[in-house]
Amino acid sequence: MALISNDNVFDKQNRDISHLIYLDNNATTHEHESVIESMIHHLKSLNSFGNPSSSHLIGNQARHLVDEAREQVRMSINASDSNEIIFTSGGTESNNLAIHGILKSNFNKFQHIITSPFEHPSVINIIKYLQNSNKNIQVSFVQVNSNGIIDLEHFRQLLKPETKLVTIMHSNNEIGSIQPIEEIVRLCRQYGSSDLVIHSDASQSIGKIAVDVSNLDIDLLTICSHKFHGPKGIGALYVRQGIKLETILYGAQHEQGLRPGTENVLAIIGLGTACQLISNKYLLNKRIEQMKRTRDRLYQGLINQFNQYDANVIIRNGNEKC
Repeated sequence: MALISNDNVFDKQNRDISHLIYLDNNATTHEHESVIESMIHHLKSLNSFGNPSSSHLIGNQARHLVDEAREQVRMSINASDSNEIIFTSGGTESNNLAIHGILKSNFNKFQHIITSPFEHPSVINIIKYLQNSNKNIQVSFVQVNSNGIIDLEHFRQLLKPETKLVTIMHSNNEIGSIQPIEEIVRLCRQYGSSDLVIHSDASQSIGKIAVDVSNLDIDLLTICSHKFHGPKGIGALYVRQGIKLETILYGAQHEQGLRPGTENVLAIIGLGTACQLISNKYLLNKRIEQMKRTRDRLYQGLINQFNQYDANVIIRNGNEKC
């Protein structure tokens, strides 16, 4: 939501946004100054405009920048190897590649999926599509409580030997509830089959809280650049070593054969810089504290303004501990 005063600060002569209160960071964030600078520097460079797949000097320089950014993404989530990072066009493609790519190789076998009813449309709609197009796919939706947290006991009951994929978002884009991913993974490892794959859409978490794939013991994780001050149109999918995905696009062998098409070097550099910023624990913790202060100030202001008329006017959704 953006609140604009009646005097129209967005007039055609003066597009000054100094009076605009921006409350829509869950939809997109403004690119960080360092991200903008890194991308402009690349655009002005005369020796890195090449195709990263080309073997000549300018192509090699572009490949070096892509590899550097891949390492920056790896470090931001504490992945074991930079080869576990696959660049995509954003969160939607990453979710589609994770879900479709896991299920595609076994379409002729019965496959059970567990997910939640409040996933992003790029998760819900690909699951609906696969279920409607293949009678071997069955979907179960785990129950959630009033704070948007999944019911772990119900989740455990849903697990069965045929469960092939669990996909639960890390944090909710509407009310901010953070799911107990580590406990979900523990239950999957304890009660699920050995080939059960666990995916989490962390688009709304990365850059707002620390996300460590090693601690989570997750198999697949979605990363979306523009949610944490990187550019739009770029994202990544973490694919743990040993997890086998089928490509959902067809072309050349870019991104280990999983994402064909010439890499968007400019956007990849921006994503890498954004990840480098959140890899700094001091800066990340500073950002987290600032977000908490801003949230609490807004909430308390609303309480002070409206609850004098009716104590039930302001109702807080989600888990207050988050």
